[in-house]
Order: sequence, then structure tokens, then C-alpha cells
Amino acid sequence: LVPMDGFHRTQASLAADPDPAFSFRRRGAPFTFDPDGLLALVRRLRSEHSLSAPAFSHAAKDPVDDAIQIDSRHRIILIEGSFLCLDEEPWRTISLEMDERWFYDVDEETALQRVIKRHVAAGLAADETAAEAKALANDVLNAKLILEKMVPPDKWLAEMETAPE
Repeated sequence: LVPMDGFHRTQASLAADPDPAFSFRRRGAPFTFDPDGLLALVRRLRSEHSLSAPAFSHAAKDPVDDAIQIDSRHRIILIEGSFLCLDEEPWRTISLEMDERWFYDVDEETALQRVIKRHVAAGLAADETAAEAKALANDVLNAKLILEKMVPPDKWLAEMETAPE
């Protein structure tokens, strides 16, 4: 499993943007990633039998190079991330390099509640109220962008309610 989060731009890179406060506030939006690095990895996966990928450290709040090792015994490699079906360049090119594109659909309220919990657990917000405000100002905007501009996935998976016990 290779999460796209390893391709977040570093804090130092965001701090060098023309409006660093905006870049930090919108961290997680398409422009706060390194899609060229992700595209290079996707292409290398086709020809190299041993390579590494970055992961994201929530403690350091930055990517960690070479944190995920990929070798010839890995027959299926899942690349996971929000913008892998985004129909905007360079994301479209990345998407079309994939063997298959799967989209996992979750209703908006469930997704929002999960993001709120994740923000609190990762220390990105002090409490659920702050986490909800952060999610509405960033994560929800990103989700809407993806749903409005999507490379058609090969498989569209919908979350199912679990049966009562």
C-alpha cells in the first residue's frame, strides 16, 4: 500500500509559497502535493523490481523519504489517495498511468465525521468543533472538486451499512 500522503509537499516547501498561510490552511488540496514525484514513482513501478516510496509522518507533519519498501514479491501495489481520479493535469496523467482506478464512495456525513475524528486524533485540531471547521474549509472543498471533475473509475465501490448484530 502506497498512500498518496507521502507526496505531500514539505512544510519548508509550503512556507516558501507566495501565501504560506493559505498553503498551510489548504494543506491537502491538490497544489500542496508533489504530483511529479508521484507520477515518477508510478512509472518506475513498471520497470524497477526494487524501489522505495515516501510515507507521511503525522508526528513530524512531513513526508519521510524511503519509508515504504517495494520489491519483486509485491505483486499488487495499491496507491491510495484523494486525487488519483481528479480530471485535472497532472493528476489526469497519473490516473491514466494506473492499471485500474477504483473509487470508494461514502456519504458526505459519514465522510465528514471520519475526517473530524482523524483531525482530532492526528492533533490537527484541538476538538471536534475546530476539526469540523477545518474539514469544511478544506477537506469538503477537496471532495467536491473530485466529485465535480473525475476521471471515470474502473470500479465504483459504495459503502454498505453493516448488518445489525
